[in-house]
Amino acid sequence: TQKSVCATRKLIKAGIQTFKAMPNEVEMLVKTGAKSIFIAYPLLPMDIEWLSGIRKQNPDIQFFVQVGHKRHVEYLIESSQTTNMHWDYFIDINVGMDRTGIAAESALEFFQNIPQTNALNFVGLHAYDGHNHEISAKERDKISEQSMARLIAATNQFLENDINLQKNVVAGTPSFISDLQVLTRQDYCIET
Repeated sequence: TQKSVCATRKLIKAGIQTFKAMPNEVEMLVKTGAKSIFIAYPLLPMDIEWLSGIRKQNPDIQFFVQVGHKRHVEYLIESSQTTNMHWDYFIDINVGMDRTGIAAESALEFFQNIPQTNALNFVGLHAYDGHNHEISAKERDKISEQSMARLIAATNQFLENDINLQKNVVAGTPSFISDLQVLTRQDYCIET
């Protein structure tokens, strides 16, 4: 996530079309031409109402949201009843930061308790490990091993139950190289 119009334009010019954003970055991304935006933040009813308005004005942009609590799911379903919009969502899992998301080992059970409705479309898992900002590459690698092990275990639970994961969103800025190396060593399916 970032708030720079200049950086966003350069990324779009380089071919990047999908951006991860906090709510306060969404309008900047829309104005600079992003084609796909993942709001990596648990949305409350007023956030959903605000985002619904942006979606109505920008039907060509694909938006993704995250859920990490049953109330987040309820809010999205309630909003779809008045806006007639469906929501593409990721389940936010806790891979060690202990700030947001459900326990990685509970992700499948959480998913299985989400009502099957046209209002919601499950996309995959969101595993943010922004806590991993160690100066030492060796320490970052060690933390990445632990975080990505949680993601891999959760992913495998879904796959073992024949539940399709279109994509997973992973990593924080300081840790993305370490995470990529761990996932590559684990023969994890990576799309670049």
